Amino acid sequence: MASTATDRVSQIIDHLAQVTPSLKDKVCIVTGAGSTHGIGRATAFALAKRGPKAIYVTDLGMDNLEELAKEIERTYAGVECIPYAVDAASDSAVTGIIEQAMSKYGRLDVFFANAGVATGDRLRDETAESFMRMMRINALSCFLAIKHAGAAMSVTGKGGKEFSSGSIICTASGKYAKIYIFLSSYKESKNIFIHSCWSSFWCWIT
Repeated sequence: MASTATDRVSQIIDHLAQVTPSLKDKVCIVTGAGSTHGIGRATAFALAKRGPKAIYVTDLGMDNLEELAKEIERTYAGVECIPYAVDAASDSAVTGIIEQAMSKYGRLDVFFANAGVATGDRLRDETAESFMRMMRINALSCFLAIKHAGAAMSVTGKGGKEFSSGSIICTASGKYAKIYIFLSSYKESKNIFIHSCWSSFWCWIT
């Protein structure tokens, strides 16, 4: 057992460094992958290292996505990377990208709901419109991922998938549990979807 926190951190780093083809034959979707220095892009590379069959890299627009897809395919042989413009807070857009993956590959295994925005606005500077925009992008997008990706991941008998399984990941923030004079709607949007993730666990196991 690790005797100190430092020892434990070293163990985790060593474990993460041992990259294996743990995603072999699997299909992934990443939202919010358009930023050249963002979490979505970094995650797409982390997934590609593990040898999936395909990764859909998506964002609201196509900026930087085609270059990202080409770089992943060039770096990781055998991984198909598909750039796609998706509004992660649109029911039809989310179901559309999932249906495309299911139609082409017969399965969905990982959905990383990373799309999100943040502002530094104080509560007194918020408006109903800015509040609802934050909720739509940060909270609704995660609800749609949980609902539609969860249903797709339960499908078996196609694409070599024998058992219902999958991973739905939503980008959270430690700020949701702290008190700030600003970031009001951002904190509340993160708080909502974190509780949605907790409760959705029971939805997909019952």
